[in-house]
Amino acid sequence: NAIYALSVSSGQKLISRQPLSNRETYCVAFAIDNAFKALRDEITVDEDAVVSLRPYFFTINKLHPVFSPFLNEDF
Repeated sequence: NAIYALSVSSGQKLISRQPLSNRETYCVAFAIDNAFKALRDEITVDEDAVVSLRPYFFTINKLHPVFSPFLNEDF
């Protein structure tokens, strides 16, 4: 439930262009990383989820190198 709360607060802050906390940044980085891996068939994901990600393929590919370093930091 903590992850859900982080995803909600991250989404609200992104929409309103407010700065993210370290944990919220990690949550966004983790979501982008999983979407990236799902599109590359590196993790097992329901096919419907992969289909819903495909329209965002180029955006996810551009965001992944920006956010992936945050996955290596300690929060």
